[in-house]
Amino acid sequence: MGKSGRGKTTLIDIIGGFYDNFDGEFLIDSIPIKNILSWRKKIGYLSQSFFILDDSIKNNIILNNNFDEYKLNRIIDICNLKSLIKSREKGVDDFIGERGSLLSGGERQRIGLARALYNDPEILILDEPTSSLDDDTAESFINSILQLGNKITIVMVTHNRSFSNKFDKIIEL
Repeated sequence: MGKSGRGKTTLIDIIGGFYDNFDGEFLIDSIPIKNILSWRKKIGYLSQSFFILDDSIKNNIILNNNFDEYKLNRIIDICNLKSLIKSREKGVDDFIGERGSLLSGGERQRIGLARALYNDPEILILDEPTSSLDDDTAESFINSILQLGNKITIVMVTHNRSFSNKFDKIIEL
């Protein structure tokens, strides 16, 4: 947490291995992150603005990864997307419009979360995932994430202090 311009996004970009132009080292188990070849594969990342393809719900979740029906259904459950899919004429194969124009903001965020979780990351990084959501939708979204329990490490940047009691550790920058 912290005010704008304090380096929250830069910090999570370093943790995610997306930014390596900084002084010092970032170590995981005493190993510099840039020496861990598989590090990025362990990361699921949801930024505050992400691209939605003019394609199906399924293709927006799996992107170019191998399709696994069991995995997709599990992620749909975790991200509370069942009602959206049931409401669509072609279900998971229904198109959602350019930039997700046929979805609500909360549905777009849940698609983004499903995409971030599809490859079973060990670490989920969320950069202001609720910034465009109303309070009730944001609360529901955070509760979906918390259902992951201790199966995954969650690193989230937020300005919303009402979520601070839901996480184990809070770092204020």
